[in-house]
Amino acid sequence: MPRTTNEWTSLDRTLMDLVMRQWNAMDDPPSIRAMARKIGVSAPRVMDLRDHRNGRPLVDEFCAICETIGIDAAHTLRTALDDTK
Repeated sequence: MPRTTNEWTSLDRTLMDLVMRQWNAMDDPPSIRAMARKIGVSAPRVMDLRDHRNGRPLVDEFCAICETIGIDAAHTLRTALDDTK
């Protein structure tokens, strides 16, 4: 069965889990709505990314979240790739 564009891979899930873990570990993390404004998406989209629902994370969404919470997107991607091998 072909994979649809909405089906999350294990890499997608691992990647967003790493990002969300770092976001939640911040001393003063931005709210869902504040994050949505900063990265240029809707608050429901940020919640979908957090909860692994609907469309898979786009590269620009991932990079924007990483930049907003102060983590290295490339390092996070490498970690996720290593974790899913």
